[in-house]
Amino acid sequence: MAEYSEIIQALVDTVRKLDIRFRIHERTEELDTIFFRKLVLCLQDAELPFFADDEYNDVDQGNPVFLLNMALLECESIELTDSFGSWCADVGLPADTTLSKTIFDTNHKSSVILKQKLPDDIAPVPFHEIEFGTSVATALRNATHHDLLK
Repeated sequence: MAEYSEIIQALVDTVRKLDIRFRIHERTEELDTIFFRKLVLCLQDAELPFFADDEYNDVDQGNPVFLLNMALLECESIELTDSFGSWCADVGLPADTTLSKTIFDTNHKSSVILKQKLPDDIAPVPFHEIEFGTSVATALRNATHHDLLK
């Protein structure tokens, strides 16, 4: 695995090269109760909706590098599962709700398209770095300026 500084630099370079922007949807009570936020990853030729786990309230900061990392983590969580039910168990959502199914289906569809458009070697900073507030998470949060937000 690449060093974390190389992963962060690859994320920064990808945001700049592909001119990635994000539109952030307003908070909703329904999504807030499960710590998710809806955002749209905007490329020159596609707009990809994602629901991102925002337990640490990073979405409102609007950092496109961090938001790309969040989208990639959602892609990874979809790729690492073999079914909707196991994904729900992995992320801690109930499998018997329309909202869980909507999140899964939206993220799955957007993940497939996003992976085709990104460099093959792009990878996210692992969630545990963010969860534990490590220096890597701080570096990721500081990796770019808000002027890239759309």
